[in-house]
Amino acid sequence: MRQLFFEPNGNRIKDSVATPHLPEDAELVRAAQQGDQQAISTLYQRHVGQVYRYVYLRVSNTALAEDLTSEVFIRAIETLPKYEERGVPFLGWLYHIARGLIIDHYRREKRRGPTTSFDQLTLHAAGDSTEEAVMADLEKGAILQALEHLTEEQQQVLMLRFIQGHNLDETATLMGKQEGAIKALQFRALRRLARFLNRDSDEAE
Repeated sequence: MRQLFFEPNGNRIKDSVATPHLPEDAELVRAAQQGDQQAISTLYQRHVGQVYRYVYLRVSNTALAEDLTSEVFIRAIETLPKYEERGVPFLGWLYHIARGLIIDHYRREKRRGPTTSFDQLTLHAAGDSTEEAVMADLEKGAILQALEHLTEEQQQVLMLRFIQGHNLDETATLMGKQEGAIKALQFRALRRLARFLNRDSDEAE
């Protein structure tokens, strides 16, 4: 059953974009760990949209994405007293929880689900010639098949970089890695993706 979050006055919390005057996540987390309900509400509003998009791109089902997103925040609230940043920001921690729930879901389903619904996406420009060449030539159906051959981390780095539009530094922070490691991971992911796409193209001729 889908679970929604509500303000103390009974109104449903709506997804909103954080404004500059709001406290930093670290400050809100400290307050939330002390039981501050408003801090919890602010963290939810600030990140629910990004978490939902992350989940939806992995399950391609609106109702399931809403259920899993709710479960992410339930798990986060339950384990918040034990949360420590340790170089990974709060949003990265939420992504980690989401990833675990998605994996558990597909294990229960005994199948590997679609990685991304590209009909719903806007791919962001990558910047260098290799990335541009790969992204410019991708066919939607071919992408879905080719992505299945990538590792979980390779899928995640492409999602954060080209689907959610994070830069290298942000992606490194969210994945808890050094920027150099993200560059290498991204390069390998794009090369592998291109290799499978080229193979499929050759077979079709």
